[in-house]
Amino acid sequence: MNNKTGLSLVSLQTSAEVLEFSKSWYRKTGTYPNFELSYQTDKQYLKDIASIKGNVLSAHAPCPGGEYLPNLGSRDLSVIQDSLVSIRKSAETVASFGGSILVLHAGYTLDSPVFTRYVKRKQVLEEYEKQSSYLWLKEGSICKPIYVNSDEYKIHMDETLKNLKQAADICIDMDVKLAVENLNPRLTYLFQMPEDFIRLTKEIDNIFICIDIGHLWISSLVHNFDFFKALHMLALTNRVVSVHIHDNKSISGIIPYYSDDHDSIGTGNVPVRESLAIMVKNSSAIFIVEAASDPLNNLEMLNNMLDVQN
Repeated sequence: MNNKTGLSLVSLQTSAEVLEFSKSWYRKTGTYPNFELSYQTDKQYLKDIASIKGNVLSAHAPCPGGEYLPNLGSRDLSVIQDSLVSIRKSAETVASFGGSILVLHAGYTLDSPVFTRYVKRKQVLEEYEKQSSYLWLKEGSICKPIYVNSDEYKIHMDETLKNLKQAADICIDMDVKLAVENLNPRLTYLFQMPEDFIRLTKEIDNIFICIDIGHLWISSLVHNFDFFKALHMLALTNRVVSVHIHDNKSISGIIPYYSDDHDSIGTGNVPVRESLAIMVKNSSAIFIVEAASDPLNNLEMLNNMLDVQN
């Protein structure tokens, strides 16, 4: 087992599945797997998987999960306060499991709370779409490329960066690195562009980056930037501490398809192997499988690809 690789718990829905996966991986490799705690883990789930303490590399906020996702882009003080409380609890959780990285979807172009449950979040998003001139493709709620240059995007990005300074301080006090994740080009999502992270690292000293290569792939297609140049740009900040690995079938062209599928490695169009080569050479990041299914094979594929790189 590569001690820099792990599995997100998004593909394991119950504590029993986590424990069985650990046993299966041990039988296969002679070592126990590492994990990233997901935003879907509640307090009871965390209690039930206490045996994996020491084998947790990171967590994805909010952890334990709550009704809302953190939204540091809001101009509503109560939303910001609730978000900071959630980030603090998440940092405490990952530290208690022995991990040192907290991954965060940092903010949205919304002042309202953002629901954790997808069904409720989708309802809010659909209402937002009706009033927005920036929706490009309804399937996937894909924004127009000009969205990232809009006043709406810039205003909420400013708010997010302002509030991230306090969030980063909260985490550093617990020896946890707060890693902002790049998001796909969906309406209301911030941090769609590589340049957003250049600004982030210039304005905040104790902040880090989680590169999601599936999200970056979709953003590169919609916003028409070079995927590999973006990877290099992000790596050269020396702030990349985590990389999320999964695949999707997104493609541009006459009939574009953009979807954050979180498919298994090698089943889509994301250049996973080439991405790993760049990140191994230019960073000391951990690598987390975030595919939605087939965790055993995906983690094995990731480790095999990294073994070739080393």
